[in-house]
Amino acid sequence: MATKKHANLNKFLIAIETSVICGFLLLHMTPGMAVRTVLITNGYFKSAMTAKIVKTNENPDGIGTAKRNSNDGTVYYVEPSPVSKEKNIRMNPHPNRMIVKTFGLSFAEMTGEG
Repeated sequence: MATKKHANLNKFLIAIETSVICGFLLLHMTPGMAVRTVLITNGYFKSAMTAKIVKTNENPDGIGTAKRNSNDGTVYYVEPSPVSKEKNIRMNPHPNRMIVKTFGLSFAEMTGEG
């Protein structure tokens, strides 16, 4: 009887682990989803659901549109600029500029520049 309880617990834990891994993969599958994930984790819920994500040819270091290393990432803008109603979140002065690096999966970060 004890082994039956452990078997059910193991199936439950495997289901949770699989769900977490699948969720992570889905949230980082495309650059747009990675940008939306960063917006949600920084408290910009409405913008994450409704904003338009625009890819640019801008250089990630902010110096024109010259040739860049492919590992530098790609700059994306969120339009319109996100606004949060939360009072206790870390506010970024320019939350609309993101650098997205893609290595099979995409990972975005706010740059704080604009």
